[in-house]
Amino acid sequence: MDPSLARREERRIARETRRASFPYLKTLEEFDFTFQTSIRRQALGPYLGPELVSGGRNLILCGPPGVGKTALSIALAYKAIQHGARARFVTCTELIGELVQARAKGEWEAVLCGYLEPEVLVIDEVGYLSYGPYAANVLFPVVDKRYLRGRRPMLLTTNKDPQEWGAVLHDADLGAAILDRLLHRGEILKLVGRSYRRYRPGQLSDAAEASAGKGGEVPERA
Repeated sequence: MDPSLARREERRIARETRRASFPYLKTLEEFDFTFQTSIRRQALGPYLGPELVSGGRNLILCGPPGVGKTALSIALAYKAIQHGARARFVTCTELIGELVQARAKGEWEAVLCGYLEPEVLVIDEVGYLSYGPYAANVLFPVVDKRYLRGRRPMLLTTNKDPQEWGAVLHDADLGAAILDRLLHRGEILKLVGRSYRRYRPGQLSDAAEASAGKGGEVPERA
C-alpha cells in the first residue's frame, strides 16, 4: 500500500476507535484463547471479516462475569473498524437510560438515530442491572430498526440466558421479539470457565499476564 494511503487508513482507524467509545481497547490477537478455552477462534470466523456487516450478522456472548465477553465484543468491533465499518459501544443500562430520557425530553428521534447509524453496535451487560418498566419499549426499536435496515449487526453480552430477557426487560412479548430478530441472522455463543479477574500468576499465558501486570488489558467487564 502507498505510504500516504497507509497513514490515512491508520488515522481513520484511530478516529473511528475513539468514536466507538470503547471502555478499553482489546484486539483479537490479544485475546487469550489458551485461558478462555470454551470458545475457539474458528467459531468466530463469520464475525472476523467484512461479512459481519455485509451479512448483517448478530452475536450474543453469554456467560458468567469475568470470562471475557466484553473484551471479545470489543475485539470483534475493532476488527470491523479495521475492515472499514463504524462502531459504537454502550452498556445496556446506558442505552436504556439515554433513550428513556430522550423520550421524556422530546429528543427521541435524534438520540435513536445515534444508535442506528453505526454499522456495528455493541450492547454490553444485558441483564446485569435492574431496569425500569420501559426498558423493553426503548430497546425494541433499536433492535427492530437495525434489523429492518439490514446490514446493521449487533454484538451483545449478557450473564442471563437470553430466554430470560423478557423478565429482565419487564415484557415477555417484546423480549421474545427482540431475541427473534437478533437470532434471525445471528447466534448465541456461551462462554464458561474461570474469571480473568481471579487469576493467579501462572494461570494465564505470558502475554496475558504481562497485560494484567500493566493494569490495562485484562479488566474484562463481563
